[in-house]
Amino acid sequence: MYPENKIIKCKKLDLWLGGLSLDEKLATLEHGKLVICIKCNKIFFDKESAEERQSKRCSPASATHECIVYGNYIILTRGFTGIHWVVNFPDSVMPKKAIVDYFINKK
Repeated sequence: MYPENKIIKCKKLDLWLGGLSLDEKLATLEHGKLVICIKCNKIFFDKESAEERQSKRCSPASATHECIVYGNYIILTRGFTGIHWVVNFPDSVMPKKAIVDYFINKK
């Protein structure tokens, strides 16, 4: 994890934060669990209902999705066309570290 007193220089992260601290920004973001269908490997957000998941066909087509928890997600930005930036990470990684790593590695 990144200590609070350690200064991380990342211009993309600073622009995204828009003058807020990482904790303040994190409090405003949608987050939750990702689930994966063990039959077809499609990944869904936990906020999608079972009906919404079933509207996307499973393979084989006659099957219904059987989902298990896959990891965590944080939606960083949305636009008119939907989600632009999302970071997913395992339970062993803290959300702040996942966000900082995402921006450090973003090309």
